[in-house]
Amino acid sequence: MSAQRRITRKEMKQDKLVTTAFRVSDYVQENKPIFIIGLIVIIAIGAGVWWYNYSVEQKRAQSVAEIGKGDIAAMMGDAEGAIEYYLETIENYGSTINGQKAYIYLGRIYNDTGEYDKARAIYQEYLDKFGEKGPDLLVRSAINGMAVALRGLKDYILAADYYLKAVEMSTSSEEKAYLLLDAARCYKAAKDKENALMVYERIQEEHPLSLQRTAANKEIEEVKRMN
Repeated sequence: MSAQRRITRKEMKQDKLVTTAFRVSDYVQENKPIFIIGLIVIIAIGAGVWWYNYSVEQKRAQSVAEIGKGDIAAMMGDAEGAIEYYLETIENYGSTINGQKAYIYLGRIYNDTGEYDKARAIYQEYLDKFGEKGPDLLVRSAINGMAVALRGLKDYILAADYYLKAVEMSTSSEEKAYLLLDAARCYKAAKDKENALMVYERIQEEHPLSLQRTAANKEIEEVKRMN
C-alpha cells in the first residue's frame, strides 16, 4: 500500500487562492447590478472631469484670442476697437484671468482718453468682484487706476486714499515713492496742507534714494508756503 502523499505549502496556498477566487466570483455574480452601477458611476465621473478640464481649456484659449484682439487694436491706436474687444472679453470670459485683465486694460484706456467716469465704474466693478481674490498685481492696478480716475474727476481726497492703498500693496520702493508723490500732489491740489506735508515727508524719510525725492523736496517747500 503506497504512502499517502502530503500536500505541500505551495499547493495549499494555491488551493486557498482558487477558493478565494471562486468566492469573489460568486459574490460579484450575486451583486452584479450593484457592480455595474458602480462602474457606470466611475465612468461618468471620469467623463465629467475630462469634460470640465476640456471646457476650461477651451474657454481659456478663446479668452486669449479675444483679449488679443483688444491688445492689437490698442497698439494700433484704435481705442474704440480695443474698448469693444475688451468689453466682449469681460462679458464672455469675465471669470477667467484674461477676463480680469480686460477690466484693467479697459479702465486704462478710459483714463487715457479722459473718460474718467467710465474708468471709475469699470475699476469699481472689478474691485467689487475680485478685490479679495484677484491676483495682487491686477488688484493693485485696479486700485491705482481708480486713483487716476478720481484724480481726473478732481475728487482729490478720495484719489489720495486710493494711491495710499496702492502704496501698501506695492513691493517696490521706487513704485511706493512714485505713488506717495501722486498722493501728496492730490492732497496739495485739495489744499489739504497737513496731509500733503505728511506724505511728502514719508517720501523723504522712507525712500531717501528714490528718484521722486527731488520733486518731493521742491514741492514740500511750496506746500509750506500755502495759506
